[in-house]
Amino acid sequence: MKDLVALRLLRAVIWHIQSERSPIYRAAWRPSRLRIPFGLIYLLLLLSFPLLRLLEMSSGVPFFIYRDQALISVGLVSAALISLLPYGTLTALTASGLSRLRLAQTWDMFLLTPAESHEVLTAVTAASIRPQWRAILGGLLLSALSSIGTAVVAALSLAANGAWLWATLLIVLCMPLMYARIQEVALSLLVGRRLSYVAPRSAFVLGMMSGIAVRLAVAVLALLLSGAAEGMAALSAEIVRLADILPSNAMLVGSALAISMALLMGEFALIALAPNLLSLLVALTIFGIRSALVRQLAQRTESA
Repeated sequence: MKDLVALRLLRAVIWHIQSERSPIYRAAWRPSRLRIPFGLIYLLLLLSFPLLRLLEMSSGVPFFIYRDQALISVGLVSAALISLLPYGTLTALTASGLSRLRLAQTWDMFLLTPAESHEVLTAVTAASIRPQWRAILGGLLLSALSSIGTAVVAALSLAANGAWLWATLLIVLCMPLMYARIQEVALSLLVGRRLSYVAPRSAFVLGMMSGIAVRLAVAVLALLLSGAAEGMAALSAEIVRLADILPSNAMLVGSALAISMALLMGEFALIALAPNLLSLLVALTIFGIRSALVRQLAQRTESA
């Protein structure tokens, strides 16, 4: 099926990494000294809220004059890193790995093998991201789970406001939401491949920037199109009450939730932020455009 190009691409890359049977993969693989401590970063971010609250309760002394603003800032940074870092790293490693082969003039040697161009590209791509694969996979899984969790929270917020139809729709859209993350993984890989052609000597930096842009663009678009997070008012008030946040910060909490939701859910955040038929149509349109873009880039890359 044409609509599953992104899934087939991701599955091919995972197969090369897991099996290590392809001679092209083994020839292209090189150990890397780069080690990004994804696990430690995510652990510190996830534990920052309870640790800060525990220290405050045990000592009775607030550590921040603006504690609520600090907690909200940590939450936004966490959402941004979970949402952006894995995709940026994926694009950067893909672009730099392919560029290394082109600069070393060994790329043509792989193309002369009996393997099809698609197999060569997926094998070399898999070898490029292999040194950081476990960390990237963990980040991608955390991003996907956070997207689903955010969708459930948004559905509960809509249900609390009596919008049962839109709450049910968000739950139903969890499967397309998961596939949207797979689309973005495939798009990150394909953008990294294209960058290896156009900017081989600055591929890593441009790849990191491009991977983040791929994930960030839809979030910014969702915020701009939704206008204001009116549907988050009830959830914001409840969080203010449960978390002992000053009521004067309720608007700040609502804004932070809207930004975090857009980062984690992408175009489907439109339905939570502005539940109406137009938002649904725009979200599905963006989903379809990204699917077509992945298909087009995959075909161009294979024919290059």
